[in-house]
Parts: sequence; C-alpha cells; structure tokens
Amino acid sequence: MARSMVRMLVLFAALLCLMATQPLALAQQDDDTLPLLPDITSLRYDYVLTFNNQPLVTCQAEWESYQRWYERCQDQVTTADGILVAGTVNEYIEYDGVLYSRTQGDTVWTARPIVDEPVGEVTMNQGLFEWVTPGTANEEVEHQFTWIGFAELDGTLATHYQVWVLDEEFNASRGGQVTYDLFLAQNNLPIKDQFNVQGSFEGLGDGILSDIWVYRDINTAITVSPPSPDDVIELDDGSDAP
Repeated sequence: MARSMVRMLVLFAALLCLMATQPLALAQQDDDTLPLLPDITSLRYDYVLTFNNQPLVTCQAEWESYQRWYERCQDQVTTADGILVAGTVNEYIEYDGVLYSRTQGDTVWTARPIVDEPVGEVTMNQGLFEWVTPGTANEEVEHQFTWIGFAELDGTLATHYQVWVLDEEFNASRGGQVTYDLFLAQNNLPIKDQFNVQGSFEGLGDGILSDIWVYRDINTAITVSPPSPDDVIELDDGSDAP
C-alpha cells in the first residue's frame, strides 16, 4: 500500500483524482530522467494536502518498512459535503498485511486485510518512490524533465528536479495539468517532493491541488507496533469502514 492509500482513505475520490493514486512511471525523453535514489529502508515525513496553498489535511507518519507504518492525519478545513471536518483526527497503522484505522481518538481500531499487496514483496523505494525506481512502471507517461537548479530547504542545500506531464489523457484523468517536483540532498536522498494538479475541482473551484511530503530520519531505527488485540475489531475485506 503506497502512501497515497492514506490520503484516499481520508478524502473523497470524486474530488481528488490525483496521479498519486497510481504509480507515476516516467517515459524517457532524450535520456533525461530523474536520478535514482539510494536504497531506503525507513523514514518519517510530514505531509500536507493544499488547495491554492491553503492546507486541507496535514499528516505525520513514520515507516519502519513498507509493510509497517503509522500515520496520524488531521482535517484543517470543513467542506460543504462534510467529507472533511476541521479538527477531525484519523489514525492508520499498516502492519504485515493488515490495515488498522480509527477516528477522533477512538479506543477501538478496525482492522482489515490488504489483499492486493503480498507482504514483503514491495520495497520502500518501489512503494513510495516508484517514479524514480526501475521496474515499477504500470504505465508510461509522456513528460518533459527539467533540472530547475538548487534550493535551500531548512538550511539544507537541495537539487530541484521537475517533471511536466505532457500526456493529455493522463492529465485529464487527474483533473488538470500534472507536475511533479523532487528535491534531493547531495547524497541523493529525498528531502521533499510534491505532486501538483492545476485544474477545476468540485467543491473547491479553480486552482492548484498539491500533495507535499517533507522527509526526515531516513534509514534510522524506527519501530511501529500494531494495536493490542483487545482494542481491535476485525473486518472482512471490502468493508465500507474507514
């Protein structure tokens, strides 16, 4: 389950038809490709979903591995349809093929199996950074690759790369013009990345919808544990529960 799964659990699909719901595999043009990342085994990140720079949802996450992670998200606004309610907190744990979730500090977690992801067969690079990892493509997208230059992020010098998606069908399926920005440290580890879609979105209007991740503690010791069995309700796959 890629990081996009958490966002799709807390946001309505009709509003957010972003590219992160499917791996963004980038077709080469003139041998210009994003740099390959070193092997990543664990990390923490801060995430924000914005519309025209206004935060809609914020999250903090820690990943022991691709199959063991915890994420806490909070709605920052209330939408007219009630999908987002300012102040609502959602928590998620994936642990060895089971997804646990709870809302607003409930003491009981719901649990359901993740049937489309064999445990242990997906690495962090493949799951979280599929657009810069060979062999993970499920589609190829025509694009223009640009080295933007250097940027300073919280005192760290980063190299900024950008992909501008040229495939009209791909862009239309995501709701507008898609771009992807990646900021790498000198050791090619990610500092920040973001997906942007410029278009018109139901309930929001015209503007830019952005998913932004800022990374830290890469390849450090991180431990994620499942909830106590006494605090878990098991659900069959396909349940409508969050």
